Amino acid sequence: MRNKRMNVGLFIADIKNDFDNAVCRGVMQGAKENDVNLIIFPGHYLKPRYSDIEHNRTAYQYNTLFSYANGKSLDVLMILMGTVGTMLSSREKKIFLDMFQDIP
Repeated sequence: MRNKRMNVGLFIADIKNDFDNAVCRGVMQGAKENDVNLIIFPGHYLKPRYSDIEHNRTAYQYNTLFSYANGKSLDVLMILMGTVGTMLSSREKKIFLDMFQDIP
């Protein structure tokens, strides 16, 4: 029986952000070197505080991507909480992370 290929998920806040983009490039390289599948969930910041009302009104739609991550399809989940959750309190971060507690 053949071993299944590992599925790794990565939550980022903004693919246009230089830091998140650099992390994606590094993780993509690591996934290639280790022969694993990588699924990048390009969400946005949770609870954004932008002065642009129109941007705030639609930003949450990106974050619906996070709800597709589950332990049935992912073996490992990496979350860039420093960017994804930069606007959250410690309590709010814990609540968010608890949604994915079935994924290492």
